[in-house]
Amino acid sequence: DAPAALGAELLITALMGWWLWQLFGAARRSPLVFNPEDAALVCLTPISRPAVVFAWLPGAWFKSGIIFWGLAVMLGFAQAEIITGGRDFWGHLGLYLAAGARFWLPVCVTQFGMLAAAWALGCLRLRGGAVRRAWVIYPLVLAALLALGLLLPPVQPYLGWLALPVRLPVLAGAGLGAYLPGLLLALAWAALGALSLALAARRFNLSRAAQETQVASALAAATLLGNREMVESIKLKQRLRSGARSALPAAPGAAVLAWKGVLRGQRRLSAGSVFDWVVFFLLTLGAALA
Repeated sequence: DAPAALGAELLITALMGWWLWQLFGAARRSPLVFNPEDAALVCLTPISRPAVVFAWLPGAWFKSGIIFWGLAVMLGFAQAEIITGGRDFWGHLGLYLAAGARFWLPVCVTQFGMLAAAWALGCLRLRGGAVRRAWVIYPLVLAALLALGLLLPPVQPYLGWLALPVRLPVLAGAGLGAYLPGLLLALAWAALGALSLALAARRFNLSRAAQETQVASALAAATLLGNREMVESIKLKQRLRSGARSALPAAPGAAVLAWKGVLRGQRRLSAGSVFDWVVFFLLTLGAALA
């Protein structure tokens, strides 16, 4: 009955979930990923730390935001299709483009502010020579408060303000609120995020960031090259870096091969491997049904 409201709520939920994940990641390791060349040529120089951070930010903004931008444009097109009844697309092309741009602009600006705020937390954690590992509690507390507001309706009015900086711009883009105030709130959110990032990055420890992101850099390079085996190998080494020991008794003789297979299966088990088996099963099922 209210497709615009449903689309807006789905987008708000996706943005908040992504933001919590970004905050959690920034509280555990540097949000800026440096490869070995960056570590040698950039991180060991007296270059302006805010300049480095803001040079890395646009690329991360594009890579993380393109999914939300596409979703916003798609939802705007869907609203235009509902208005026109799905007839004569080319005759109403201007309406479609206007609806997509209307929804995209607040989402784009809001997502930038959310990313900048997450990066500010990561830069604050690595200021100077200190490493504040306990800061991971902050995104967990925020996630708990948001979950509490969703699960307990009496508490929801008191905690609803936590999502207002995201909620109001998205609702404005969906045509469910005043557009100009929503866009101004999105711009204020982006400006506040950029200002907090600029202040937090003044004493950002680039060397520590390079140390923390060695594995992430290698993983990103292997993913970009499509080297699936190297990606799995890096992830496996990360999972076993604490020196995992086998709880299975080693079998004697030829049975040691079965023991080795079971042990490797246990250690390689992950969401990605389970997903691969699910895809394989669905492909086989689809071929059989076809």
